[in-house]
Formats: sequence, C-alpha cells, structure tokens
Amino acid sequence: MLPATLKIFLLFIFIFCTTARGHAENESSLTIEKISFLIKKAEENELYGNYKLSDSLAKEALVLSEKMGYRQGVARALHHIGLIASLGSNYKEAYQFYIKSLNIFSSIGDSLGIAKNYNAIGIIYWRQVRYEEALEKHFQSLKIGEALRDTFTIASAVHSLGSIYSRQGQIQKAVTNFRMAIDLRTKISDLRGISTTLNSLALIYSEDLGNEDTALVLFAQSNDIKERINFKKGLSQTLFNIARIYERRGQLEMAEPLHIRALKLDEDLGDTRGIANSYIAIGDLKRKQGKYREAIDLALLAVKMTESVGAKAETADAYLSLVNTYELMGNTSEALRYHKYFSDLQHEAFVQSIAKRSAELSAEHEDAQKQKEIELLKKSYEVGQLEISNQRLVRNVLIGGFLFLALATFLIANRYYYKQRSEAKLIESYEKLRLLNEELQNANKTKSELLSIAAHDLKSPLMTISGFTSLIKEEQELPPKAIDMIEHIQRGSQRMLAIIIKLLDDAALESGKISLQPKVLDIGELVENCVTEFKPVSERKKQRLEAKIERGFSIIADEARMREVVANLISNAIKFSEEKKAIEVSISKSSSPYANRENKADANINNEFASKEFVELTVRDEGQGLSEHDKTLLFGKFQRLSARPTGGESSTGLGLSITRQLVELHGGSIEAFSEGIGKGTLFRVLLPIQ
Repeated sequence: MLPATLKIFLLFIFIFCTTARGHAENESSLTIEKISFLIKKAEENELYGNYKLSDSLAKEALVLSEKMGYRQGVARALHHIGLIASLGSNYKEAYQFYIKSLNIFSSIGDSLGIAKNYNAIGIIYWRQVRYEEALEKHFQSLKIGEALRDTFTIASAVHSLGSIYSRQGQIQKAVTNFRMAIDLRTKISDLRGISTTLNSLALIYSEDLGNEDTALVLFAQSNDIKERINFKKGLSQTLFNIARIYERRGQLEMAEPLHIRALKLDEDLGDTRGIANSYIAIGDLKRKQGKYREAIDLALLAVKMTESVGAKAETADAYLSLVNTYELMGNTSEALRYHKYFSDLQHEAFVQSIAKRSAELSAEHEDAQKQKEIELLKKSYEVGQLEISNQRLVRNVLIGGFLFLALATFLIANRYYYKQRSEAKLIESYEKLRLLNEELQNANKTKSELLSIAAHDLKSPLMTISGFTSLIKEEQELPPKAIDMIEHIQRGSQRMLAIIIKLLDDAALESGKISLQPKVLDIGELVENCVTEFKPVSERKKQRLEAKIERGFSIIADEARMREVVANLISNAIKFSEEKKAIEVSISKSSSPYANRENKADANINNEFASKEFVELTVRDEGQGLSEHDKTLLFGKFQRLSARPTGGESSTGLGLSITRQLVELHGGSIEAFSEGIGKGTLFRVLLPIQ
C-alpha cells in the first residue's frame, strides 16, 4: 500500500497535468480560429481593393501559423500573399509564394488547396504569354475539381481556360467556356465570379465578334454586380472596356473620362498592370486627337512600369502603341525600332513555349525508358525465383529420380524468359516509333508556326515598300528610266506580298484560327464580278474568258473567302493556259452527288446531305491538262505539277490547297477532271443552296 501523503501528491500531479493539457488545447483552438478570422478579413479587404491591409492581415496569419506549426494555415496565408503580389503585377514574387503554398498543400493531402494553386500559377503563366504551360495548370485544376465535384474549383478552371482560348484566337471555344462558367457560378451564387466572367464574355463580343451592343449589355450587368459588392478592381476593368467601345465608335469625349476613372481606381489599388493598360489607352486617345507627344510619353511610362514587373503582354501592347504613333508622325525609323521590340517579345514567347515542350518530351522519354528497365528487372527476378523454387521442389520431393523433369522445367522457364525478352523489345521498338512520330508532328507544328511568324513580319515592310513606291511615282518630272525601275520594284513587292498572304492563309487554316463571317450571298453576282476583274489579265494573253451564269441562287458564305476561291480557280486557268485559248466559268444548279446512288450504303451516308440542292461552279480551260500522277498531288501543299505557267507568272504551290480547305469550311466539295496531258482541265465546286 502507498502512503497517504504519496497518494495525495500523485493526485495533485494528475489534476495539474489534465488542467494544463486542457488549457493548451483550448489555447490552440483559439489560435486556429484567430488565423481563420485573419485570412477571412484579408480576403474581404482584397475584394474591396484594400491590398496593403489585405497583405498585412495575411502575413500576420502566416506568422501565427508558423509559430504553432499549423501547416494548413501557413499554406492558406502564403497563397493569399501570392494573390496580392499577382494583383500588383509582381509575378515572380507571386509565383514563389504559390509554389510554397502548393508544396505544403501537397504534403498534407489538401486537394482543393492544390487545385487553387494550380489555377493561380496558370493565370501567371498566361499573363506572361506562356499559354502551353498555363493550359496544363488549368487542366490539372479542372481534373481535381471534377474528381471532388467542387463547383467553385471547376468554374474557376473553366473561366481561366476560356481566357487562354480568347488570347489564342479560338473564339468559339472561349465563348462556350465563359457561358459554362457563368452557369456554374450562378448555381453557387458566386457574384464576384459571375461579374468577372460577364466582363470577359463582353470583351469577346466587343473585340472579336464585333457585336458592341451585346457587349455593352453584358458590361452593364457586370458593372451592376461589382457596384453591389464593391469590387473595385472589377469596376476598373469594366470602365476600361466600356471606354474602349466608345473609343472605337469615335466618341472620344465619352471614352476619356472613363479611362481616367479606371486609372484612378488602379492607382488606389496599386495595380501596376492596370495602371499601364490605362496609360496605353489614354495614350491611344491622345494619338487620335493629334497629341502625339503626350501619346508617346504615356506609352513609354507604360513600358517602364511593365518591364519592372515582367508583364510582357502589356509591354508588347505599349510597344505597338508607340509603333502606331510614330507611323502617324511619319517617323519611320522609330516606328521600325519599336516594331522590332514588339516582334522580339512575341518571338521570345514562342521560343520559350517550344523549349519548354521539348524539355517535357525529353523528360517523359527518359521516365518511360527507366520504367521499362525497372519492369524488365522485375520480370527477370520473378523468373529467377520461379527457377529456384522448382529446383528445390525437385530436390526435396523427387531426389535422384526426376532429373528429366528438372531439365524440362528449366527449358520451359528459359523459353518463357526469351519470350518475355522478345515481347519487351517489340514494345520498346513500338514506343520508339511512337515517340519519333510525336517528334515529327511537333516539328511540323513548329515549322508552321515559324513560317507564320516569318510571313507576318515580312507583310508590313512589303506593304510599306509598295506604298512608298506609289508615292514616289506621283512626283513630277521623273525620268522614264526611274519610272521603269519604280514599277519593277512595285511589281516585285506586290508578287511577294501575294505569296506572304497565301502563307498566312495556309497557316491560319492549318491551326484552325481562321474564322468565317457568313452571310446570305448571291453566288452568281460574285462570280460575274470576278470574271470582270480578270478580263484584262486574260486579254493580255489573248485568251477568251467567258461566263455562263444562271442567276437566282443564294448561299451562306464568307464573301471575302468565297471570292478567294473563285479568284484562285480563274487565276490558275489563265496562268496555265497558252495564248488564244478559251476559259469558261459557269454557275448552275446541281443535285447532291449521293442523290442517285444505287448503293444504299453510300446513299445513306448522310440523308440530309443527299436531299440538298447545290450550286455548281465550274472553271474549264484548254490548258496543259493533268497526268494521273498530277491528280494524286493536286490539292497538296507546295506541290509542283507537270504543268508550268505559260507567261512567266509565279506559283507558290498553295493556291489549290487553300481553295479546297475554304470550300470544305463552307460545307462544299471540289473535284478536278482531265482526260490527260494537253487536253485541258475542269474544276468543279459544289456548294449547298440557301
């Protein structure tokens, strides 16, 4: 038995420890509540535009969380500090905070925290024109949101993807994403999110679709919500965008006060990127008012601010503003200097994207190789263990009597081993072939993008050359030799410009970035006008260009692109026909090529297509004709056929490829018929009648 004094002492110790533990737990609980309260207040102040106070509250929460080892609190505070840095365009600093937050959330298994940081890092990437990396992060965030069925996370990722598609020119995908984000955010009453997405959708209607009335309605809806929740940063963006519409309409007196109000809000918020955008916009207004010096000063201020925080997209916009101002002033050298800076930024963004993707492919390839080696080692080990097991079984159970069985077991195992090795080599060969195919596809994509960039950069100088030669020709008292040389330069630059335009069209078609502007179109009238335009060209080669037009047919088509189709076909007929030959262009009504098929399987390919009526456009010439080999190459890119231009004309090898893609974009088809070399060619285009 314990003495009474010892019992009392032990009881006292027990009560003291229990009380101390309860006090510590209570104190810990109160501290966590305080951290949550601080972060909540930080988020509220960020919404109201009080960025300094918001940042201070988040940092106080960070200190408390680190002191008590509350890792989730540390991660949340780091994320919010990164958000404030990003809003101030301090992208490098913001990225570091997001990465720290992401690592902690990953270590504690907080999936929503991981998704939130992926989305935030993606936004930094697309602000820096690193679209491929941004898409990867947003899709990672979306995947987590869908797995957890978290509507807020899904909506945020869908909205961010829409923003990237808009920047890349994929307008229809952007509109679809923004409308989906609005629906999702409406379900959870996320007013801030709804107002932000309405603003982004309005921008597309204003700047890409040209529907400013719809854009103003959407901006007004966004503005009402932002006023209601006192979302200052959002108000600044909406005022900026509404001012842009008034600016395009020529209502400069209404645009300027809106830009100045937006600038004041951004200055109150300390938003460097927003301030720079307002400087650029006000500078554009000054340029339109003829106040060129003020426009230049504002654009240079924007360059200085954006370069200091690494906002490359806004820096490029400021350079472009300087280019436009110096061009209007007639200062060509300065305009070219800043255009080079602008082009260098765009090229840098493209090169960074290619380098990043190449590194990723290389890493993926190395990982795949290591994984295959590990699998082979595992299989070898398993086979070896099976052999040992069989040998022990034979030795222990059938000592001295079943050597034949042991040998058979060994042979089977050996055969299995070699079979596995053969299969592994076959898989390895297939994987190498697949990776090589991917590399070829990436190389082809890179080639197209580089070709597009080169063509785009050559277009402006060629237009400048053509324009200046026209001005020089208008000068009085030029000697005949000088006029002849100027005309020679003009013809050369115009031919080169036509080639550049074809290259840009082909790049746009291949990347899917070309957008049609369809309307109801009288195809007969369009073809008749094209024939009239090409009459002087054919007459120079003493050719007979005739038209047989049945009128009264309407189609839904982009007028400029359909004119390009007709012009390509007529131009080719003139180019590849000898002098004094006849060329006939006709328009008539035709049924679907499937309408009279006896084969029911073919006829049922598309019942709706088979029942439609079509306009048939034909261009028939008496030129050099096509061989069977020519027909296999006819609509390919950069193909050289047996026929050659008869008047020294140039040929890019892209015309028919572009023509076929444009016809198919309009829901039509194109075919070529020829009985052989020297027997002429007939091109036939079918387009559905409206």
